[in-house]
Amino acid sequence: MKVLVLIALIAFVAAETCADKSVCRNATCCSLGDGSFGCCPYQGAACCDDHIHCCPGGYTCDVEHGQCLKSSGNDFLSFVGLMQPVAPNAEFPNIGDIIKCVQDMMPVFGEVKELIEDIQSGDINKIKEVLVRLLADGAKLTADCSKLFE
Repeated sequence: MKVLVLIALIAFVAAETCADKSVCRNATCCSLGDGSFGCCPYQGAACCDDHIHCCPGGYTCDVEHGQCLKSSGNDFLSFVGLMQPVAPNAEFPNIGDIIKCVQDMMPVFGEVKELIEDIQSGDINKIKEVLVRLLADGAKLTADCSKLFE
């Protein structure tokens, strides 16, 4: 259960929100030139003026030659294979849906606390009851929240 919460939080932190409110995960938002945004597969990327390609951070676009250029001293070194197309935004769960998922898990955390107290008291019947309920609730919430990332 904690793993799912951690995954949701990491996904949120590793995501960049674009000016049009779309989201790029582990990528950089680049304008597609029509008011919409796409995702460059590099974090901290340089978006090219053609609104089609991008280059890694620290590089500049040479759209005419289809290259990414990096300054090294007084020379420019070309890295032909680095220029990437900017992909239209992939589906990413609405942040509100992720927050709701985490909020829905809060009662399960209460059940975990109850289970710990029951274990400490040694009440085997109560432990079994809470554990069965916890596993059922946790499995349903995990399945429901996992659907956001399919």
